[in-house]
Amino acid sequence: MTTKENRPSWGQQQGGNTGNSRRCNRSINRTDGQPVYRADGKAVIGRTSGDTFIKYAHGSKHMLLRPKGWASDVDVLNEIRARGVAVFKVIDRETGITYTARLADFDRFGVSLQRQYGPQVCLPLAYWSIDGAPPSAPALRPTTDDDPPTAPGSQNVTVRQLGLW
Repeated sequence: MTTKENRPSWGQQQGGNTGNSRRCNRSINRTDGQPVYRADGKAVIGRTSGDTFIKYAHGSKHMLLRPKGWASDVDVLNEIRARGVAVFKVIDRETGITYTARLADFDRFGVSLQRQYGPQVCLPLAYWSIDGAPPSAPALRPTTDDDPPTAPGSQNVTVRQLGLW
């Protein structure tokens, strides 16, 4: 019988490399980066490493259906923002899919939620990069002071400020 100290890692069990690299990579979240705790302080929900926050989740349980996307507690967003995080990454433990979004997109496109888990912000799935592919949401082109403002998602409509009197 093996003990915890001399037990082989996942990749070395059963006579060598099992080819299950996702299983091996899951242990990375336990040792790399600084832990981020749930609001009650009882559980680590993710880790920051440099300018990236990484969270492992079960998509079938944790991905929201309405609106379809990933949510985070407001307290967690504030904490990782204070740490200088710019990238929010969710890795689905069931499928291995990596969802990546900019933290600024939570502020710009996020949907505020108040469900049974306290105040949260959900970023719809269209604003996430999935396994490195660009997000499917239409990109807003940067505007300059010389450009007239346009409505989001529309290239030909000019928005004009109306006067009060």
